[in-house]
Amino acid sequence: MWGPGRGLLGAALAAVSTNAYVTRAEPIKDPASATDKQKIADLVARAKKVLADGKIVAQTAPRQAHVRVDPGEETRARAILDRYYTISAEAVAANVTTTASNKESKPQPSKKKKPRTPPSSIFEDFDTTAISGPCCKRYVICGGGTAAWAAIESMLEIDPSVAKDILLITDEEHYPYNRTVLSKELWDDDKKELFRSEQASKDAVEYAYKAQPQGKVSIIRGKRVSFLDVDEKRLTLSDSSSLHYDKLLLATGGSPKSPGYISAALASPDLAENVSVFRTLEDYKRLQQGLKKKDLGAVVIGGGFLGTELAIALASTSQKVSLVVAEAGVLYKVLPRYVCEYLARRLSEVGVNVIRSAIVTGASKKPGTADVVTLDIVSPDADHVEGNKIIVAVGIDPDVSLAMDADLEVDDRLGGIRVNDFMMVEPDVFAAGDVASFHDRGLGRRRVEHWDHAVVSGRIAGKNMMGQKARYGLQSMFWSDLTNIGVSFTAVGLVDSTLETLAVWNLSSAPVNGAPSANSYTSGVVYFVKNFEIVGAVLWNPKKGSGSLRRARALISAKTSVSGLSQNTLAGLVNLEESSHRTTIRTNTK
Repeated sequence: MWGPGRGLLGAALAAVSTNAYVTRAEPIKDPASATDKQKIADLVARAKKVLADGKIVAQTAPRQAHVRVDPGEETRARAILDRYYTISAEAVAANVTTTASNKESKPQPSKKKKPRTPPSSIFEDFDTTAISGPCCKRYVICGGGTAAWAAIESMLEIDPSVAKDILLITDEEHYPYNRTVLSKELWDDDKKELFRSEQASKDAVEYAYKAQPQGKVSIIRGKRVSFLDVDEKRLTLSDSSSLHYDKLLLATGGSPKSPGYISAALASPDLAENVSVFRTLEDYKRLQQGLKKKDLGAVVIGGGFLGTELAIALASTSQKVSLVVAEAGVLYKVLPRYVCEYLARRLSEVGVNVIRSAIVTGASKKPGTADVVTLDIVSPDADHVEGNKIIVAVGIDPDVSLAMDADLEVDDRLGGIRVNDFMMVEPDVFAAGDVASFHDRGLGRRRVEHWDHAVVSGRIAGKNMMGQKARYGLQSMFWSDLTNIGVSFTAVGLVDSTLETLAVWNLSSAPVNGAPSANSYTSGVVYFVKNFEIVGAVLWNPKKGSGSLRRARALISAKTSVSGLSQNTLAGLVNLEESSHRTTIRTNTK
């Protein structure tokens, strides 16, 4: 329990006993009193001072406006990645700190934006069959995702001539690409004409590069690194070829949990054509081809970000979609329960049949059919569900096999390879992205599976492989755009639904007291609290240009206490816009 404060919120909290959550609603005529405004100003100023007084100088690279590439220069499909390039620049400015010299940390003058270099002009294939003797590359990167892309970007920015010294090894046949769009943008009806050709699909997901390298980066595609010897600095590939490195980055990501993780019946060979996971571009293509019979539909198992986003995307293509979740609602690990229940209701409104608190007990072909699979389920919502495609999206296992072979330190609690602030595992070996268990100076040791973290950690690792001393900043962020149900949120810091939360919501109509999941949330902020202090925040449909994310980071860094803060003050701390209907909701735990 939190101690009662003197403000409006403190009075409300003092009246609470053992309820799971309470609500307090009030019409807002004067959004903030003079006292509230002064308190907001004082708290924000304190938070900013904490950041300014930090021992590490924040990177101050200027934020540049994004300029779209002329469609005549690149395929229109490339525009899908535009926002990710912009976000990556903002992520670096917000998250990366550096101990570089004053000269290096000064803002550089803005330069005119140049078209990005396509991957075909960056990479050249490296033929392992031509290796006849000792072979060594100065920089080797294992993995072909966002962290690998970000590392190469940062290295080429430092020295374009280093391209010839870099080798990327990926077990896929593609250049580094953005997995984020696979569950969202590629299913958009407004854009699907862009993906009718193989090249257009690749252009929509494969990253381009800011640098104009001198020489090309070597790439080995379609092969895995099967063994790592850190003493000899030697890698053995799946084709038995071997090579040496000077600096190594492990950006190996993770592998999706198999269908057998849910139920042994799902792993039956008889269902192999109908049951799949969803992680790669090839998974996307197979699923797209397999859903041509729209009357049969799809069943997505998993209520996390991937499962929820994919279910909404499939429903937008007129598919019959069911979403089977083990919890009481979607996104249950990161959001308060009433918000999860609210989202489940909104999903049902756009055609997603959400089956909650579900346990899959069996799976079999429906008698008399060749394509329909029946899942037996224990749930208050249904006892079975059918579809011709069953997609298992219940998370990943970080790929630590190389680290274990080499006796590198693996995090037994969080999974992943343990690194320090510099993304270093040990001298000359680095790790970044989903596989890295890193030390967050504000929130302790963490492992994060989000795009923003992959960008920031990859860039830090790339810089430090080049001899710089870049360190990880205080908090990574993530976001989810569920545009088909009118929801977009950004989260920063420690966002964990097992923590106590305190939220201020703007509603489209008067609040439904006692039944918060029945409300209609237009915008708001959810603070995650530990020992009375803000450790994380979710910004719900934040107003563009409000600076709410920057403010939330500062509040977390300053360890801001919520004790005694009124509803208006809590809203004003992140510039929450005014509303005629507002409510405060607090949760203890689930």
